[in-house]
This record gives sequence, structure tokens and C-alpha cells, in this order.
Amino acid sequence: MASEYHYSVEMQRALERHQAKAARVIPIILRDTPGWKDTKFAGLLALPRNGKPVIKWPDRDEAFAKITEEIKNVVGNLKNQGIA
Repeated sequence: MASEYHYSVEMQRALERHQAKAARVIPIILRDTPGWKDTKFAGLLALPRNGKPVIKWPDRDEAFAKITEEIKNVVGNLKNQGIA
């Protein structure tokens, strides 16, 4: 979000692909980012699911393990739907 180019160009393209079901966009919350819930991707599944930024987890490895597990679930669901 800090990069105007990535936020306005790359993210827009990713969201278009997400809406066309050609890709899946999964925001990863690494640190507190005020206002992210007011962005174009606020309605998407963000990880970690509890919304707690990775930097605030007592064990960041556990946070990344949860994120990895969720991404595997999403990929599995896409495969079951014949998308991936």
C-alpha cells in the first residue's frame, strides 16, 4: 500500500483478475496499516484470519504457519473447483 504504483496499477490488475476468477487475491497483514479496511480489498479474506498483524504475534513463525495453512486451503478449494 505504500507504493502508489503497486497500489494503483498492480493491485487494480490483481483485483480485476480476482473478480474474473482468473486469480485469487489474499491480503497478508504483516503490520498495522490504518485504513486498510477502507481499501478496495477490504472485502477479501485477509490473513491471518483474526486480523492481528504478524508483527504483533508472540511467535511470528506460528503466524506464518497459519497463513500458509490457509493459503493451502484456498488452493485446495480452487483445485476442487477446477480453477487451479
